[in-house]
Formats: sequence, structure tokens, C-alpha cells
Amino acid sequence: ADEMGLGKTVQTVSFLNYLYYEKDIDGPFMVVAPASTLYNWLREFAIWGDKFNVLVYTGNQASRSLVRHREFYFKIKNPLKKGKKKKDLVPKFNALITSYDTAINDAHFLRKIQWECLVVDEAHRM
Repeated sequence: ADEMGLGKTVQTVSFLNYLYYEKDIDGPFMVVAPASTLYNWLREFAIWGDKFNVLVYTGNQASRSLVRHREFYFKIKNPLKKGKKKKDLVPKFNALITSYDTAINDAHFLRKIQWECLVVDEAHRM
């Protein structure tokens, strides 16, 4: 609700840092923003969220498919699950940044992830 240039992005990254450091919530967090601002979000995470592994999820369908298969999950065996051979999927990223269109187009993949926090930038434009 604030005007441009008042530091809302920095405040948001600081809030996610608070969740990470003070509440021991390491994500995953999803930021949905206008396509033109995705790399600005990445820069702010680099400055203010330096411990975060951040993934910008954008591109054409083929590139997003490649990212999902190679960059979304660690595949680990969970020793606490007895008798299960299926590997657990653990996100490789703390924060995923994507556009409105990509979030809508890939909702069937993204909704499978249990997000700890969803940030919608410029939500009034939706």
C-alpha cells in the first residue's frame, strides 16, 4: 500500500530473514511478482538475504521443466520412514521468485510444495 521507493522489497526480505533466523523457518518461501521485477527481487535477496538459496523460476515451458527436474529438489532417503523406499523431496531453495503468469501456468506443480510464506508483490495489479 506504500508508494514506490519506500523499501517494501527490503522489508519483505527482512521479514523472511526474521522467519529464517528467529523462528527457524527456512522456507520454502514463494515470491510472485511482475515479470519486470524478478531480478530486482533477486538483487535484494543477494544483499539482505545472503544465506538464502534463491531460485528465479521463469522462462519458456521447456526451460522451466528442466529447472523443475534439476533444480527444485534434493532427493534424499528419510531414515525415519520405516519400510518406505520412496525418496522424500526436499526443496533445494529457500525462496522461489516467479511471475504471475508462470505461477498460474505452473500452478499444478507449484501447489504440490508446502510453502511457508507466500509474498505477492503488486497484488493490486492482479
